[in-house]
Amino acid sequence: SGVINAHSNNATMLFLLVSMAVIAPILSQHDDHPNCLPIEFVAAYTFTDSDLNDDGSLNMTEMVAVFDVYDTNHDGEVSHKEYMDHQTAIDDTVHGLANALFDFWDVSGDHHLRREDYEAFFNHMDSDSDGSVDSDEFIASWKAMLCDLGDQGHRHNSWCHAGCPSQAA
Repeated sequence: SGVINAHSNNATMLFLLVSMAVIAPILSQHDDHPNCLPIEFVAAYTFTDSDLNDDGSLNMTEMVAVFDVYDTNHDGEVSHKEYMDHQTAIDDTVHGLANALFDFWDVSGDHHLRREDYEAFFNHMDSDSDGSVDSDEFIASWKAMLCDLGDQGHRHNSWCHAGCPSQAA
């Protein structure tokens, strides 16, 4: 889909990498990782990058378009290999986290992402069931997901987990 080219995941990862070097020291106030990005920031940027029509909410069409980037053979589904090849080509340090995210999204557990997997994830994020996901819903859902995956040992070293419930004092 042509719309997705304007919002590529390569641009997202580049932005996050630049942010880690430039913005993270300013944003982060966590003594344990002084140069990390708060999970809320990562989620907010991911939302902005996924909101392809810039209307402040995500619909199912946008969700499918985001995942279409990974479908390199254009067969209508994303294999585990396609997803991992794409993610590790951008940043090879995300292998463990990317693998855990894929498994989270793969509702059927068949190592392929299909429309029913995207719909399940979309419905999970759409907490008020209005057919769209606003930034608050998206950020809350992603924060919960990333905190849960972090608790399982799947973290990206540049993301702060201090705001996660398991990290509360």
